[in-house]
Amino acid sequence: MLNLKKFNSYAIAVILVLIIIALLFKTCSDAREKSEAISSISKLLKDNSELQTYIDDMGREIAKKEVIIIPQVLGDSLKENESLDVIETKIVFKTLTRRDTIKVHLIDTFIVEQSDTFQVKAFQFNDGWVAFGGKVDADTLTLDSLIVSNAYNIEMGKERKWRFAKQKRMVYIRNENPHTSTKDVTSFYLPDDKKWYQKDAVKYGLGGLGMFFILR
Repeated sequence: MLNLKKFNSYAIAVILVLIIIALLFKTCSDAREKSEAISSISKLLKDNSELQTYIDDMGREIAKKEVIIIPQVLGDSLKENESLDVIETKIVFKTLTRRDTIKVHLIDTFIVEQSDTFQVKAFQFNDGWVAFGGKVDADTLTLDSLIVSNAYNIEMGKERKWRFAKQKRMVYIRNENPHTSTKDVTSFYLPDDKKWYQKDAVKYGLGGLGMFFILR
């Protein structure tokens, strides 16, 4: 009985030491990784591949760019939504919508304000993506509304240029609006790169094992 208690005491001591070592090792490792990542993040952004664009058979622009892969330890610096426990992917892109040469028909319209009646030219335009309406009164054009619609299809995955080439993680952005073009894309992928001793299951397992011997 005495030997069993002695064994339990040694086991508890060993487990506690292992937990402390694991936590210290994790803290030092995280600090080192974060320092290295911060020093290289500007280089990653600078060396990131240029934006490539092309038009598909339906006249929609598709933009592609290589994804920047950074360690999960920098996740908090990229995360903007506090409701997220862990951020895995972030995509930031800029678009420009331009509709060239729009012809509209002017329609004679009478506007009654109090006891006065005014004749103006009214117009409407809607091509499914860009819509506006308004009126022309003497030398003044007034837009009553201007609506620009868009829809995006975003895909991220791995691809290679040829069969045995190294895979690269790419992001594709397709503008459904044929009048919209993508001007810039910056995307990040943060893999779960924790070491085995950093996994929550290992920490909880060690803690549970320690409690088991303590309660015995």
